[in-house]
Amino acid sequence: MNKKLLSAFLVAIISLSIFGISSAAAQAPAPASTVWSNTYGGKTGDAGFKVIQTSDGGFIAVGTTASFADSPNLLDVLVVKTAADGSTQWMQTYHPSSVAHTWNVGMDIKQTSDGGYIIGALTSPQLIPIDPATLFGLNPVAITTTDAYLIKTGSDGAVQWQQTYNLGKFDAPMAVAEMQDGFVAVGVTSSITNSLDGFALKVNPSGTLMESRVYGTPRTQDGLYDVAVTGDNQAVVTGYTQAAPGKPLDVMVAKLDAGLNVMWQNTYGVTGNNNVGRSIKVTSDNGYIVGGTSFTANPPVTSNGNNMLLLKIQPSGAEDWARVFGGPGDSRGFSAQQTRDGGYVIAGTIRAPESQGYDGYVVKTDLNGEESWQKIVGGTKFDQLYSIQQLNDGSYVAAGIRNNPVPAVSNSPCKIPLNLWMIKLTEGTPVAAFNCVSSVPASGATNVAVNAPITVTFNRPVQVPNNGGSPTGIILSWLGGGVSQEQAITVVQVTGDTIQIIPANTLALGTQYTLTILQNGVLDLNNNPLPAPCVIQFVTQQCAGPSDVAYTGAMRVPGYMSYLMWSFQNDGGCEAWVAPWAKVYSTCATPDKVVRANWYFPTGEGQQAVVTTMGLGWGKVEPGSATTFVTPGIMKPSDTYAVSWAKVWDQYSQQFQPQIGPKVTKL
Repeated sequence: MNKKLLSAFLVAIISLSIFGISSAAAQAPAPASTVWSNTYGGKTGDAGFKVIQTSDGGFIAVGTTASFADSPNLLDVLVVKTAADGSTQWMQTYHPSSVAHTWNVGMDIKQTSDGGYIIGALTSPQLIPIDPATLFGLNPVAITTTDAYLIKTGSDGAVQWQQTYNLGKFDAPMAVAEMQDGFVAVGVTSSITNSLDGFALKVNPSGTLMESRVYGTPRTQDGLYDVAVTGDNQAVVTGYTQAAPGKPLDVMVAKLDAGLNVMWQNTYGVTGNNNVGRSIKVTSDNGYIVGGTSFTANPPVTSNGNNMLLLKIQPSGAEDWARVFGGPGDSRGFSAQQTRDGGYVIAGTIRAPESQGYDGYVVKTDLNGEESWQKIVGGTKFDQLYSIQQLNDGSYVAAGIRNNPVPAVSNSPCKIPLNLWMIKLTEGTPVAAFNCVSSVPASGATNVAVNAPITVTFNRPVQVPNNGGSPTGIILSWLGGGVSQEQAITVVQVTGDTIQIIPANTLALGTQYTLTILQNGVLDLNNNPLPAPCVIQFVTQQCAGPSDVAYTGAMRVPGYMSYLMWSFQNDGGCEAWVAPWAKVYSTCATPDKVVRANWYFPTGEGQQAVVTTMGLGWGKVEPGSATTFVTPGIMKPSDTYAVSWAKVWDQYSQQFQPQIGPKVTKL
């Protein structure tokens, strides 16, 4: 195989992966600084197209490699797993079992719900240089046979299954995501019509094809570059579309249902330019943020004046705003997301007008898309960023390609020695790691009501994956017979930075419960997991009260105290019946006059109540066993009430007066 052809491909695949450059106003001071910057690979040629933070706090990146392929003239999918400091933990290469597939390029990677990974890639039996014009379909007949290629691995990178999918002549997946019932991949195809179209395919958890769809019209150019799964197990995609042959390209965003059918579709972009969407993420208002490029050139190729493009879209698909960034040179955007402060970040590449090289380019905005700062990184003449993610501590990790300053080996097929590149940036003081900060009941609480919801507050707005029943990442358990048993959860309500967990049944009395929120049980709005499980323990009350029903009664007695009114409340059996308040009336005045107001505090069974007295005289109440009582209502002073378990102390006779009556009236 021609070594120069491989070199041309490595440069061309970068163009395939990057559409988008931007032009912006004068550069503002950049508070972002580099924490570390590492390259991964060998001396033959390597590239990275996507990086994500993993549940253990490290990172994983995917791309392609010639350095570690089975043959010097092959390209294999490359996956690099690192620790949080960027040090390599393991590295794996992948290709289909068929030796005919010599060109294998990993475009996207996501961590799956089982802790493993799903990789979206493309595979071909030939190495064909693809330039931006070919990618946009201006010459689709020149494209060789290419298949979609999905790889499912465990957490250690070991293959669990891998599968190729042939929809026709050319199928190039650009992004992949996990849904509740499997995985979805989107990309570019020339399989159906004599032009480029967008495609989506859906497979089950074992990789078996369930659905496939092609989007586009004959003789126009269409493609999909990214997919995000929404909370209702539907998908939103972005890419580009063409209204008619010869017309400029527009950013396209579409909402797909679980069967990949289009629910709505809209177009966006700078009028008169070729506009391409490369990245889409769901925002905190359930809208979308799209990153891409607005090309001034036609066809959309390298040109001064190309702009990094950022679009904010409402849940309905209506546009909120559009912004462009860059400089007078060539700038392109490839990856965007919402940040923890409500703003946005977009990453890509930039080239000054007089320069022949590119640098990595990051722009941070406020919630309205206005630039907060920008950062240019690199400096080795060929540095580009294709992916960025904000981390738990508020910093950023980005990945792409970087020129290796070490000269290539003498027989290298690459003219430019490229490596997979990862860089970590921080702005100002790092934000506290994502975590739970408080709960009601608090951890360690006792005497917790058995019918109250459990509220947990985090240090940033959150989302609950697969919410809508009993989320698997939120577990409420208790000890029964020395064995941990799980309590079902009816629903988890999310409000900003707080979740409210409602048990399916009333909790047991006098029982220790443990609420465990697993790392992936609650995510922040950037899909970052908790750094460690959040555990809350509490003990429920020993009995069911207090009852929400108060019992009110009154009694006529001889002597100065004409009668007594009181209110008793059942505390559920934990203590004796108690009297929160009482008033003493006299019939010597007209109308009846309150001569004493007493507040009775809780006492134990059969003990004398403590009395605080206002007015003349003094009195006390002795609780007894409850047998007869009346329900709440309006008490009339002229009525007589008897309660069989109460006695009234008379100051003058210095004895307890028996009850009067036996009349009992329900109010």
